[in-house]
Amino acid sequence: MTVIGTLLLLFGSNGLGNCLCRRKISRRKQTEELAELLELMQAEIRCHQSVLTEVFQAILDRLSGWRQDFLKDLLLYMNQQNGTTLASMWKKSVQKVSSQTCLSSEELRLWAEVGERIGFLDLQMQDQVLAQYIQRLHRIAAGLEQEESQSCRLYRILSAAGGLLLAVLLL
Repeated sequence: MTVIGTLLLLFGSNGLGNCLCRRKISRRKQTEELAELLELMQAEIRCHQSVLTEVFQAILDRLSGWRQDFLKDLLLYMNQQNGTTLASMWKKSVQKVSSQTCLSSEELRLWAEVGERIGFLDLQMQDQVLAQYIQRLHRIAAGLEQEESQSCRLYRILSAAGGLLLAVLLL
C-alpha cells in the first residue's frame, strides 16, 4: 500500500511540474497568436486599405478560439454603435476574453493599448502602429521562449525532488 502511495505521490509531483511548464508554453504561444492577429490586421489594411470594421470581419473566419471570440465581441460592440470609442470597446473585449488566455498583465495591457492607438489614425499610421506592436510582441515571445526552457527544466527538477523528499519523509 505504501508503494502505491509513494508512486502516486511521485507521479502527482511530476504532473505538477509538467502543468506549470505547459502554462509557460501556452503563454508564449498565445503571445505569438496575438502577434499573428495583429499581423493579419496589418495585412488586411495594407492590401485592401479597409476600415477597421471590414478588417475585423475579413479576418474573423481565419481565426479560432479566443482570438475569434475577441473579434466577434468587438464587432458586436461596433455594430451596436452606442457612442463609445473604439478604445473602450477594444478594452471591454480584451477584458472579456482575457480569462480564456494565459497572457500576463503586461501582454494584456499591450493588447488593450493597441485599441487606444489604432482607432483614430489614417491607414498609414495604423500600419505603423501595428508594426510597432507586432515587433514588441515578437520580442516578448522570444524572451518567453528563452525563459521557458530554463523554467521548464527547473519546474520538472524541483517537482521531482519535492516528490522524492515527501516520499522519503512519509516512509
